[in-house]
Amino acid sequence: MPDIKIGDLHFGDVFLYNSRGHIAELICLFDGSPYSHAGIYIDDGKIMEATLHGIMMSPIEESLAGENYVDAFRLHTKNCTDLGKEGFEDGKVRKTVETYRKTKHDYAYSSLFLLALLTQTRRIRSLILRAFIRNMLDDAAAQLDKLIAGNKKPVTCSELVYLCFSEAGQEYAPEIRGADRPTAAGVAAATNALTPEMRVFLAKYQLARQAKLPARLAPGLSVGSMKLQRVKSLAKAVLAAVPNFVTPGDLSKSPSLRKLGTVWL
Repeated sequence: MPDIKIGDLHFGDVFLYNSRGHIAELICLFDGSPYSHAGIYIDDGKIMEATLHGIMMSPIEESLAGENYVDAFRLHTKNCTDLGKEGFEDGKVRKTVETYRKTKHDYAYSSLFLLALLTQTRRIRSLILRAFIRNMLDDAAAQLDKLIAGNKKPVTCSELVYLCFSEAGQEYAPEIRGADRPTAAGVAAATNALTPEMRVFLAKYQLARQAKLPARLAPGLSVGSMKLQRVKSLAKAVLAAVPNFVTPGDLSKSPSLRKLGTVWL
């Protein structure tokens, strides 16, 4: 693949990151891809990406700093018309991006959220890794509590990228293989197979995403006193929502996204 310079980038190009650190490595392991983070190019040398501080418009130099490498992808139609070209104009996507830009302080992301969501799809055999995941889920749940205290909703990095396209219209939604239409039976089976720690995390995650939280749960968002069926119901709602499970690896494998190459400054 060729190297991509900033001048070759277009609005809406998807950035997928091969990042450093243990959490990034585990995301890649569970996702089965070399990517652990995602962002979207929005012109003027800026990248829109979800961070712990909200949805940020980061200078490209800052976004790429410290990464192993970053690959760029471009959305296209089945007839191979690139986004922004005649017949596949980018105006609707720009409006969606602008909406998220204006509400950037309403959201926050931690890589622990993505890792926690990924672990529910894998059967973990290592006792050491299981213990790590239990601790990680506790940390992720604690971060969710902080988000709630700050009136923020959780959003994963790849979910944000997917929504910037899908909310512009079905014709812009990247095709996600094997994840577009989760079956009711599949969601029910996945919910029943969850560990207690994962059920609690997903229940909190769903509550955190709701516009209005129940007053009795608002500060600490305790699910300990909730009935098991209610916790399962909340967890099931997360599993049934496709964008939550669009991962950086899913984006890289989407037939709607053409790999351009590795971005170099």
